[in-house]
Amino acid sequence: MQISEIYYAVQGEGLHRTPAVFVRFYGCNLRCRYNGECCDTPYAVCIEGPQPVSLEAVVHKISRFKSRCRHLVFTGGEPTLFQDDIVEVVTSLEGIYLVEVETNGTISVDEELIKCVDLFNISLKLKSSNQLSQEYEKRRYNIEALKSFPVDKSIFKIVYCSRDDMKEIVELKSFGIPIYLMPQGETREALIKNIPETLDMCTQYGFGFSNRDHIIAYDNRRGV
Repeated sequence: MQISEIYYAVQGEGLHRTPAVFVRFYGCNLRCRYNGECCDTPYAVCIEGPQPVSLEAVVHKISRFKSRCRHLVFTGGEPTLFQDDIVEVVTSLEGIYLVEVETNGTISVDEELIKCVDLFNISLKLKSSNQLSQEYEKRRYNIEALKSFPVDKSIFKIVYCSRDDMKEIVELKSFGIPIYLMPQGETREALIKNIPETLDMCTQYGFGFSNRDHIIAYDNRRGV
């Protein structure tokens, strides 16, 4: 499996803010540049390269924390590039886990993956994600892929940058999936600066709010 890192921390975003084991896959089909940078986790996309890890090793690393948590988060990069790997890991684990997948929503999910996932956090990339090239820009919105996500097991968790984003965000209501806004920011300072306007948009449009607690607590430190 093409893994960037596996670590234990508290899930800082979304609906389930509890301790979790994070399995971060290496590789993504987009190239977001919100502030001219390559992704908010560039080491998992375009810098370090993957660490090939066996299924047995991945399961072993997750199982080390089973006495502390039963919460598993697959992230990246883009984990839906590795759907068979996710299914293998979940079915190989002993016991019941709450399983989340963090995804950009550009790749259709298959039935086997849907069966073993409790929540898809769809972080759809808007025009403000500033894709590296026109080729990546064409990939960032795939309506057929979005239709494949189960409404009862999904939320939109959108990075909000400015009021210019709202037209695109409001159009997502047609999918019937709950919408949550997150303030943009790779550092504590940038995130805190953007929180008030993000909250204003949530109250104006009736959307949920998801902070990014790990950035508030640890700034841009890795593995938390």
